[in-house]
Amino acid sequence: MTLQLGDDLRRPRETVSLLVHSDMSSAPYLRAATLSEFNGSIWEPDRSRSLPLGSEFALNEVSVAPDVRVAEYTTTVEVKDLVSPWLPVTFPAVSVKGLQGDWEAVPYNRTVVSRTTSTAGQVYDIVSHQPKPTLEQMRAANSGGPQIRDETTALPEDLPTIIRDTAQQVTANAENDYDALADLQRWFRSGEFRYSLDAPVEEGFDGSGAEAVAKFLEVKAGYCVHFASAFALMARTLGMPSRIVVGYLPGNATDDSVDGETIYEVASSQLHSWPEVYFDGIGWVPFEPTTGLGVPTTFAPAATLPGTADNPQNSQSEPSASATPNLPESERNNGDTGSSDAGASSTAVNPLPSLGIVLVILMLLAIPSLVRAAQTRSLLRSAEQGDAVAAWLIVMDAAIDLGIPVPASESPRSLGRRLIDEHGAPLAETTQLVRAIERASYAQGGKHRLWETTPMSDAAAAVRTALFASATQGRRVVAIVAPKSLVIRPGSVYAGTGARGRVTSGI
Repeated sequence: MTLQLGDDLRRPRETVSLLVHSDMSSAPYLRAATLSEFNGSIWEPDRSRSLPLGSEFALNEVSVAPDVRVAEYTTTVEVKDLVSPWLPVTFPAVSVKGLQGDWEAVPYNRTVVSRTTSTAGQVYDIVSHQPKPTLEQMRAANSGGPQIRDETTALPEDLPTIIRDTAQQVTANAENDYDALADLQRWFRSGEFRYSLDAPVEEGFDGSGAEAVAKFLEVKAGYCVHFASAFALMARTLGMPSRIVVGYLPGNATDDSVDGETIYEVASSQLHSWPEVYFDGIGWVPFEPTTGLGVPTTFAPAATLPGTADNPQNSQSEPSASATPNLPESERNNGDTGSSDAGASSTAVNPLPSLGIVLVILMLLAIPSLVRAAQTRSLLRSAEQGDAVAAWLIVMDAAIDLGIPVPASESPRSLGRRLIDEHGAPLAETTQLVRAIERASYAQGGKHRLWETTPMSDAAAAVRTALFASATQGRRVVAIVAPKSLVIRPGSVYAGTGARGRVTSGI
């Protein structure tokens, strides 16, 4: 799938693709795929590991900042006239049930895909957990963070200057990242732009590449692909990670209902694309720049929210949290050792003092590695006796040493999913460790189970070995010679960032 929807949108024959009903207050957006990689000409789908839909880490709970509220919704979709390997789902989905055939979930972007079957005739239920930040929380949050990928911020070197310059002009008065994006959204939806399927063909820029976006900004007429591409690229020029979603606009209400929920028809002409920007502690937040379509993203001030009751304002464009890591680079400094020149006289220079200094330096350099090895052996002995906490500490220490972010706000389940999806951790052993640490930490009624009845050392060692195997040689060397976990403990603020973690606005 690439971002080339023009021919589909211009088809003369319109059909009903989906029937949807939900406990949201209005019809939801549905997504099929996300596209983060932009090579200057086209946007390409995210390349991420997929897992069987019913497996432990396929679709997990969302991870957000502690003060961000999350609302649960259930949506039912009946496919009428759509044949595709990509399943339309709400976001962020935590459960999809009722499907026929073999389906896989992509934990990175919470999409669902099949290699062997299609959407034809499917009827399924989706549970989604949507973060509900207030306006104040959005304005206080920084875009970016340690859990994003490099391709979400990458820009081609020959990016037309109009894209960067226009972004700077439109957002010149914004005081924070969210307000800058709101300014962009408002500008695109103003009377300056018009929605047109024909203008891009007539003007010769029917595509999503950088040159097409530049022409679109000049002509100020196009369809969803151009609005989404322009918004995403302009956000990146402002230092914000972005991606594009391909899916469907909210459907049109019918006169029918199920259990008091209105049934909505989603037509083939409602195929759509929109941009998202990642905010630390909140997740991927969708925006709707396409003029005349959808609902623009807005957030209510905290003072207007009725307590903790659900307030699904614009629930079809709710932000979401899909935490996925951006691996930070580690750097290694190599010290140089000098040598002494022998004198011209026959008096020999004793090399032992210099050799002794070198040996002392080498011993000092070896101390962190020896300490880490001793601590790991001690933890392995405890894990051998079934100590779940010790086993999980082995994994977190290895992650920190390798530069993998371990934020204090991230649950063991979310971290485990991330290690599987992005860092090659084995599914079975990681699942075993996550379940054990959850029993130790979150057991109901205070009945924490700190000790498992089976040894945990093999699972911990297997995950640690896999993490090291998937890392670059440079990172492995740094992790062994200068293990950061000796001074940065799991859960500290520094464990949540890597060597190049994005922790400030505009980075």
